[in-house]
Amino acid sequence: MFTHRPYVQNGFSFMIILFLVAGITVLGIGVHQQKKAPVEVEKLVQSQTSEKQTPLGIPTTTIESVVAQTKQQLESEVRPLEKKSTTIQKTTTNTTKALTITSGNFQQLIGEITILSKAGNLIGSEHYTRLQDALDRAAKTGMESIEVQKLQKMLDALKIPQSHPAGNYQKSSPTLPQQTTETYRANNQAVFRSDPEIPHAGEIAQIPVCGNQQFLTSPVDLSKVFSVTPRGNLGPPGHTFPTEHMFFHVSAGGASTETIPLLSPADVYITLISFGHGMTQDPVDYTIWFALCRDVIGYYNHVKSLSPELEKIVAEKECRFSGESKQTRCNIETLTPIKNAVPLGAVGRLQGNFDFGIFDLRKKLLFANPARYGTRSLYIQCAFDYYEPSLKSRLYALLDRADHSCGEVAQDKPGTLQGNWFAGNAQGNSGTDWNKYLAFVKDNKNPETSVISIGGTFTDVGKWEFKATASGTINREFKDVTPDSVTYCYEATGKSGRILLAMPTTQTLKIEHQQNTCAAQFEFISPTLYSR
Repeated sequence: MFTHRPYVQNGFSFMIILFLVAGITVLGIGVHQQKKAPVEVEKLVQSQTSEKQTPLGIPTTTIESVVAQTKQQLESEVRPLEKKSTTIQKTTTNTTKALTITSGNFQQLIGEITILSKAGNLIGSEHYTRLQDALDRAAKTGMESIEVQKLQKMLDALKIPQSHPAGNYQKSSPTLPQQTTETYRANNQAVFRSDPEIPHAGEIAQIPVCGNQQFLTSPVDLSKVFSVTPRGNLGPPGHTFPTEHMFFHVSAGGASTETIPLLSPADVYITLISFGHGMTQDPVDYTIWFALCRDVIGYYNHVKSLSPELEKIVAEKECRFSGESKQTRCNIETLTPIKNAVPLGAVGRLQGNFDFGIFDLRKKLLFANPARYGTRSLYIQCAFDYYEPSLKSRLYALLDRADHSCGEVAQDKPGTLQGNWFAGNAQGNSGTDWNKYLAFVKDNKNPETSVISIGGTFTDVGKWEFKATASGTINREFKDVTPDSVTYCYEATGKSGRILLAMPTTQTLKIEHQQNTCAAQFEFISPTLYSR
């Protein structure tokens, strides 16, 4: 046995050299074939270990050890190559996607910027940057230069100037959580308003306490009104959440520049006049705020001109915020008593409609997370309910809804999918976070229709409308979807692909748009998170 030991050692050394050569050869193949190398090594292990001893007398355990080391080395070489290949593929795909904008996407871009421009709200830097990036890509892709230039001009007008406080005052507006109106007012005795829409304590003292006051006069001659759109209208991105006001239609949009007189609805106090130039297809748009009593505040929006009395108020007072200008945008605070049925201005022109809304600080709505909203949104009511009975009936009859009801604003059902959702730290009262809104609600004209209203973020802006089902996981009623570890699928006629969603908790939602149908297996790939 002793005389054979040198032979065995020399043979073992020889075998190690053979294995190293084989390892280098296989490594070269492995770099080329990536995953195949470890498989070949496995086969080698199986063939060499099928016997207890090799022809040279080397124990099989020794060979297994050498092969294992070679396999480990090969895998360490292959993995970086696989990772690099995947990274290159993803980078190429993302680069192609980033540099390309299709004609369909361009039409969506036109639609979003046009809607924002008509609505007249300024947009924040994040929203502006997203649209500007898309517009730049459109120009590079060779889209119609005149159309791109037109959109660029509209987009530039939407951007909030560095010094402009738009949105800031709303984000700091009191939300009246867990306190009465009296407590709120007792804690806000400043001589200026913390929220421009709500008079400060000194002004409130001059307004009558709410009792049995009623509106007595229609905003306009009702013979000029051909329909009224109920509250809860959806028109993303500007109206991704159900609208808080009604629309009075006095002419077909774009059909006429004529206007009709707008009247005060009762003895009221004008509290705020806001306006902006170039917000819609008309030269200027005004919003007139008025208090019926201390807790009830109404507003007319998209007023096209002011009465001489209100023009005098605007001329004599300064804009509320630094950076504002009467030539661009301006908020004028006032406390001016106006008698019933007095002309306040005129409505109509090319827009053809105006808004009428109201909030009552005595009546709070139910939202899943009130901290997301400003004061007005938490207390929105139906303006028609504040009219004397005979006029109230006539107004309700004009509502464009089968049951002639006023429509619903706050549709949240806490603990379920139904209602409003937000991406990130978006606020419902910011006026600049539209693209981060998402709503699962009923249609304002036909409540039998369910609507997914999308402001953007996880997929394109738009509305998915369908008839909901009372069971199963496809197009399920929103109120039935809860944190139950189930994935639900939604699809709608005229919409491409499907929407998958699930609720991990009562306050969180994950959602994803995919190019597939609800008939295929449900599986998330890259969902977006929303919260209440």
